[in-house]
Amino acid sequence: MIDETNHRKNKGEDKPSSKLTEGQVLRIKELCFETDLSDRQIGKMFNVSSGPIYLIRHNKTWNY
Repeated sequence: MIDETNHRKNKGEDKPSSKLTEGQVLRIKELCFETDLSDRQIGKMFNVSSGPIYLIRHNKTWNY
């Protein structure tokens, strides 16, 4: 969706379909790199599938 005020695409939490907050994503990144948990295990902790976790882990989405 395009924001009418500055004509840019919504990103992160501003996206209406987002199921994760920025804080949750930062915690997921920590878990990905500080533990041996699988994407599936992390996904269960945040009530999402392993797909979004994979994308976060590999900086395909929510990249900073």
